Amino acid sequence: MEVITTIIDELFYDNISVQNLCMSNNKEFKKQMQILSDCEKNLIKNLSGKNSDNFRKFSESWSYINAETNREYFSFGFKIGAKFIMDILLNND
Repeated sequence: MEVITTIIDELFYDNISVQNLCMSNNKEFKKQMQILSDCEKNLIKNLSGKNSDNFRKFSESWSYINAETNREYFSFGFKIGAKFIMDILLNND
């Protein structure tokens, strides 16, 4: 018996990584990610004491804010998409 999966199933089971789909071929994005990674490694290596703690707190806070913002936009996109579909189905002009 063949199992039919939907896009929702794929998202639920984490078989689709939206971030990878969006940025996998973006050369500028990859370049900027490398710069970011190199700078972070350099800062971790060279900072000590209170500066190291401040950088760690900054990085953790930024990561949280970025993840929450992305989650909100992702959710908002689905809601907008659902509204488009409802409008199309309910307004058969």
